[in-house]
Amino acid sequence: MNELGTNVLKVMESSSLGRMSIYVLTKQSEVLGIDMENISPEDVTKLANRFKSVLPFFLGEETDEVLVQIRRVTNSISAVTT
Repeated sequence: MNELGTNVLKVMESSSLGRMSIYVLTKQSEVLGIDMENISPEDVTKLANRFKSVLPFFLGEETDEVLVQIRRVTNSISAVTT
């Protein structure tokens, strides 16, 4: 998994999802046809949109904060690479 994917996973693991994060990230990446080894900022945007409907089942109100943190990670990576 590249740096962006690792950072997204860390955000998810720091939430109530904990160790289940890798399974949620893997499954949703699979559903969206995203290569987990080479996640791009565009892929994270797709995942975040998908997470809006999936994560509330696991996280409830914590979902919005996790999505904000995921977007921050994506924006910081995008800023460095441009």
